[in-house]
This record gives sequence, C-alpha cells and structure tokens, in this order.
Amino acid sequence: MKNYRYINNSKYNLLIFLIGLLIVTGCKDDDPSILSAGNKIITFKLTVVSNSILEQDIEMEIDQFNRTISATVPGGLMNADFKPTISISADASIFPANETLQNFSSPVIYTVTAQDGSEQLYKVSINPVPDREILITFFNANRYNTLQWDLQDETMDSWIGVTHSQGKVTGLDLHNKHIDIIPSSFSGLINLTSLDLSNNTTLSDLREIGNLTNLVRLDISHNNLTSIPNEIGNLKELGLLFINNNKLTSIPSEIGNLSSLRYLDLSKNAITDIPEELFKTKNIYRLDLEFNQITSIPKEIGNVEPAYNSSGYLRDLNLGDNKLTSIPSEISNIRTMRSLYLYRNNLTSIPQSICDRYLYGSVGRRLIIHKEDEVLCE
Repeated sequence: MKNYRYINNSKYNLLIFLIGLLIVTGCKDDDPSILSAGNKIITFKLTVVSNSILEQDIEMEIDQFNRTISATVPGGLMNADFKPTISISADASIFPANETLQNFSSPVIYTVTAQDGSEQLYKVSINPVPDREILITFFNANRYNTLQWDLQDETMDSWIGVTHSQGKVTGLDLHNKHIDIIPSSFSGLINLTSLDLSNNTTLSDLREIGNLTNLVRLDISHNNLTSIPNEIGNLKELGLLFINNNKLTSIPSEIGNLSSLRYLDLSKNAITDIPEELFKTKNIYRLDLEFNQITSIPKEIGNVEPAYNSSGYLRDLNLGDNKLTSIPSEISNIRTMRSLYLYRNNLTSIPQSICDRYLYGSVGRRLIIHKEDEVLCE
C-alpha cells in the first residue's frame, strides 16, 4: 500500500514539475527583456507591381547556408534598377530597406539586424539569361517560323543563321523566316552586332531592338513596316541601317542620335518629311531617300557635323523620285559631297551654288538629273 502511494506521489510530483516548467517557459517567451535573435531574409522578390519593366514576377533563390540570393533576368535588364520586395525575420530590420531602388549589375550586400543586435549579411546578385535560352523563347514565340533549328543541339552549331562564340550570340540572319514577334527577352542578346530581319512581312513591333546597344548592322527592309520605334535612337554603335521597301510615312527624330551611322537606306517608302535631326549624325556618308513622297529638305542639311574634316562628310545623297519642288542652297556647303541625285522630282530650277559645285566644279562630282526633267540653274 505504501508503495502504491509512493508511485502516485511520484507521478503527481512529475506533473507539477512539468506544469511549472511550461509556466516558466511561457513567461520567459513573453518577457519583453528577452530580445529576438532572428536575422534571416525569408523571401526576396522582384514583382511586376514594383517593377513595370518586368513581364512577370521573379522570386529570387535564397541559399541560407552561403547567405547568397540570386536570379536570372533578361540581359537587357542587367543594368536596370529594381525595387525588391523583401520579407525578413520578425522584429528584425534590413539595410538597404525593403522596396528601395537598387542596381544589381554588381552584387549588393544586404544586412539583416536582429532585435538583439546580431547581424547577418546576404550577397544579392542577378545573372543574364543564357543566349541559347533567349533564342529558344524566340523560336517558340514565332509559331510559324521556318528557322529549322534543332533545339536539342546544346551548342547551337547547327542553328542556321546563328553566329556565336562561347555561347554568346553575335550575329543573326533571320531574313525571310516568317518572323512576326520580337519577345521582350530578345533584348537580352547584348553581344549581338549584326541582325537581319528583312523580308518578314508580318513583323511589326520592333521596340525591343532598341535595347541591342551593340548592334553595328541592322536590316529591317521589306517588312511592310508603317513606323519605326523611337527606341532605335539608342543604337549608338549602329553603322549600317537598312529600312528600305517598307510603308513608312515618317521617321523618328531620335534617328539623329545614331552618332556612328555611316549608311542609311530609306528608299522605297512613303516618307513625306525628313527631320532636321537626321543631319546631326557625324559620320554618315551615304543617304538613300529615293522613291518616297518627300516635298522638301530642311536647310539644316548644310550643317552636317564634320567627322574627319571641317567641311562635313556626307558623300552620296539620293533624292531621286520624290515630290521636291525646291532644293536648299545649303547643300552646296557640304564640300565632301560627290554624288547628288535629283532626277524625277517636281523641280524647275536648282540653286546656282549647287550648279557651280556639281556641274562646273571639281572633276569627280556628279549632279544626276534627267534630260526630261527640264531643270534649269537659277
């Protein structure tokens, strides 16, 4: 009987002990003098709501062991600024703060400070989407393309029209391949220097091309284009630009920002006016405006900024088959001009200064008009 009471007492004492332990622990948790040690980043996101340049939310990968956070983004956004949406441990703080604009082209260190003052550092970085993945997205976006790429080829060596080195695409020949969509990810081809999109008659929105800032040669001829995006002015390295055989009625003034432009073909469109900004380009030597509806040429053409000498650099200007009724005498200021085509316009006379330079001036200069034009020198 005594043993039975002893066992019961032992059970009773153990129960009392456990209840007391729970009470003490609970009180300890509620004790405001006990500070939290939590200093983790729980989620790190780039949302469309906070970053309008994105097409979808990006949840960055967190490696808690190495304290790194990373994600891949289109190469064209590598230098963009983002507002990350961050969640952290309760009662902790973070610097830089949540929703603060940051540029991740180089890794950014985030510091999470717990309530008790302990700190944890995270290195946050973004990486470009591989060029091969970008081209696969491009391929799939154009459902009726005739590219005939074997998407199982990891090297891209068999992909016709693709020039690449060590996985970086430098050239694309996509002419006459039934291309009608340029997805936003296409701007990630930051090493692209040559792009041929000619003879894709349903192609329309070309804004993403404006992010390919290393382009040197661009051919978008024979595409039934009715407009050119202002973003084309971003292509500061562009030297050769073919926009002929489209349905343009105007060209954006931003084309004057193409400081490296040497050859521009705008022939066989329906352009009526030429922006004076075009003649601010410093290196252009050939400008083809044949077969348009141009009625006048801005006098600023005589102010072509010199590239290599004090007299300008434009050498070949084709204004044939337009609706010109007059020609600015300022053209005669361009001393490097060798060929000036004025045939089949509505001209009745040409400024005497132009006649003197091209008809009676130095050997090697040509003023091309047709006999049937019946144009006289003033």
